[in-house]
Amino acid sequence: MHPFRFAHAAGDDWREIAQRCLDQLDTVRPGANLGLLYVTDSLADDAGDLLDRLAEATGVRDWVGAVGIGICATGTEYYEEPAAAVMLGEFPPDGFRVFPALVDDLDGFDERNGDWIKAHSPMLALVHGDTANGRTESLIQQLAQRTTAGFLVGGLASSRGTTYTIANGLSQGGVSGVLFAEEVGLITRLSQGCSPIGPHRTISEAQRNILITLDNRPALEVLKEDIGPACLSG
Repeated sequence: MHPFRFAHAAGDDWREIAQRCLDQLDTVRPGANLGLLYVTDSLADDAGDLLDRLAEATGVRDWVGAVGIGICATGTEYYEEPAAAVMLGEFPPDGFRVFPALVDDLDGFDERNGDWIKAHSPMLALVHGDTANGRTESLIQQLAQRTTAGFLVGGLASSRGTTYTIANGLSQGGVSGVLFAEEVGLITRLSQGCSPIGPHRTISEAQRNILITLDNRPALEVLKEDIGPACLSG
């Protein structure tokens, strides 16, 4: 078992960022076979070129990841600047299964991955979703049912421009990621999370990550209404 190799960098363009990351990954082990790539939305339009460069230089064919308004790396946050974070892992050749974006349903997913799922009983999947698709919540729930434990980790892509998820290429409007076989040992840690409360709401006004109004009403007023008096008094 080998630890992940990782790198992160900011720069003026994707070529500079790619090279800075590769310089940090200059001791990549020959067995690395799965890459994770996260880029800020300032780099979204060049994410495909960056992905191709990293895949060519490292020899890693399988990649997953997403675009985000901001990204975190070890002791570093990148926001409102072109930046990328990369991780490379080594797994048994049949220990994982990358799946491209699911947009409408899981029919094609089941056809392509059904036999592998039966053989390897995946316990966990790393998943990235695009909230532009109104079916994202349903797709995630259906995907969880394809794992033995119903356990998914990952997050939602975000961008002030074009939003992409990554699964051996860029895609929009769907849910994509990688399934891990039961025999692959993984440890997860929660960085942040939330639970839904109340009905679905529409963000009608916001300043960056601060909600001003929901459904054209003051956001604080709506929050108090949704959480109820018991939570407010506690």
